[in-house]
Amino acid sequence: WGKLGPARIDYSFILQTGNFQNKPIHASTLQTRTAVSLSSKKASPEISLQFDYASGGPRNGSSSGTYNPIYPGNEYVSINAFMVPANLVDVSPGVLLPITHKLGLELIHRWYWRYSVQDAVYGRDFATIGASLNTSARFVGTQPSADIRWDATPNLEVRLSGGRFQPTSAFQAAGLKAVNNLNLFLTFMY
Repeated sequence: WGKLGPARIDYSFILQTGNFQNKPIHASTLQTRTAVSLSSKKASPEISLQFDYASGGPRNGSSSGTYNPIYPGNEYVSINAFMVPANLVDVSPGVLLPITHKLGLELIHRWYWRYSVQDAVYGRDFATIGASLNTSARFVGTQPSADIRWDATPNLEVRLSGGRFQPTSAFQAAGLKAVNNLNLFLTFMY
C-alpha cells in the first residue's frame, strides 16, 4: 500500500452488500499489516503486526453477515491455508530476520477467534471445518510458523514455510484437529 512514517502498511477494507437467496447481505472484512524496519540499512530486522477480521453471523438469521472471500488468498491468514477469511479474527505479530542480502527468516505467531459464535469456522471451498458449530467458544487456536525466503535470482523466489495449528481444547472437543504443515513455493516473476 505504501508508507506511513517509518512503517510499511498494507490495509484493505471490503464491504459486501446485495441479496442472496432473498436475504440481504451485510458483510465486511478488514485486513491490515504494518511492518517497521529496526534500522535504516537495506537488509535489517523488521517487526510486524497483522490484524484481520472477516464478519460472520447466524446461519438462519434474517440477513447474511458472513463475509464470502470469493477468491480467497487463504495463506494470508493461515500458513497451511486451511482456514478462509470468513467469520474469523486474527492477530499476528512477527519478526523478519535477514540472514544474507538474499535470504531471510520470518517468524509469525497467529491467534484466531471467531467473529461470531453463532457461525462456523470455514475451510477450503468455504466448507465448515469439523463440528465448529458444536461449541460456543470464541477462541479457536494458535499457529506459530516460520518462513524462509531466498531470492535465487531477480526473477525467482524460493520459499519454505512451516507451521503448526493448535486448536483450543473447546475446538478439539468439537472435532478440530492439530495440523502440521510444510510448504515449498517457487515464484517466478517476469
